[in-house]
Amino acid sequence: NGEISGGCVPVSVISADRLRQVQGGPRETDKIASVLMNGNTGNMVIASEAWRCIWRELIQMKKGPRIMTDRPGYARKYVEYNFSMEMILEMMNELDRLIDKYSGEDWDGNQNAEELVGILSEHRGDLQKELDE
Repeated sequence: NGEISGGCVPVSVISADRLRQVQGGPRETDKIASVLMNGNTGNMVIASEAWRCIWRELIQMKKGPRIMTDRPGYARKYVEYNFSMEMILEMMNELDRLIDKYSGEDWDGNQNAEELVGILSEHRGDLQKELDE
């Protein structure tokens, strides 16, 4: 019928950066699995007791498919890349706009908006550090 069940609103917000980190990875994995579990695929999702183990095996032990950080020369090409001041300022302006939008009263009490603001703020902090260097 072309309709989106539940409307066109996010059911969760995840951070790909946090997903690969020891601190945030298991939590992001839990969020993904929970959304899948509560959706139409719930009967195909492994038990929650295994989620952390799967994250550890795929991310920490690198037993899953190769990801961008596994590419030869990744650190040299992407991590060490420096944006121009003009580019950084433009990205910061856009992040400020989004942070202001999703921090506004229209989004008060919305967990997804709060999560998004947290992620955007982390990225803005990273850009500020690069600008300060």
